[in-house]
Amino acid sequence: MRVRCKSGLMGSRSRLHSRYKDFAEFERYAEAYNLHVRLGYKTTKGCWRSNPMVEDSVNPADFRRVKVTEYEDLPLLCSLIARAVCHDPPCSEHPHNAQLRKKFIRSKKRVSDFAARVDAKCKLAYENRTEWFMRVVRMRGDKGRDHLYYLFYSWLVKELFEGHWAGPKD
Repeated sequence: MRVRCKSGLMGSRSRLHSRYKDFAEFERYAEAYNLHVRLGYKTTKGCWRSNPMVEDSVNPADFRRVKVTEYEDLPLLCSLIARAVCHDPPCSEHPHNAQLRKKFIRSKKRVSDFAARVDAKCKLAYENRTEWFMRVVRMRGDKGRDHLYYLFYSWLVKELFEGHWAGPKD
């Protein structure tokens, strides 16, 4: 991924393993340039096992470890949004809402199962850096939450009226 580094130059960000062919190659560079120490590790082996996200440019001072946000640290709570969709559909005039309330919302187990499936799919999408989910994560303000709200509603309606899980495929 192309990024602007601390020096102001354009550089790249990726996992350590994607930058070196194998451990032997990384070890040669680490010995010459002390890369593992610059990334905060005592040994080259520990650094290689950890496979940190690194950022660099043509300026050697830009070589650094970058903190990766975990799914649990995201401000989007997918399971909570999914539960909200079940209890309060977004379009009160939508023709499916009366049937939706009768068919689904009264069952706490079905709501919990739907929320768990949505959360699992979103976590997988985040871990794989799937384009549709990363676009939502990058949205500013409440746009990401609102986008997920309508997306999950469409999954719910499709699941109820077509009888199968409508979320993204693995």
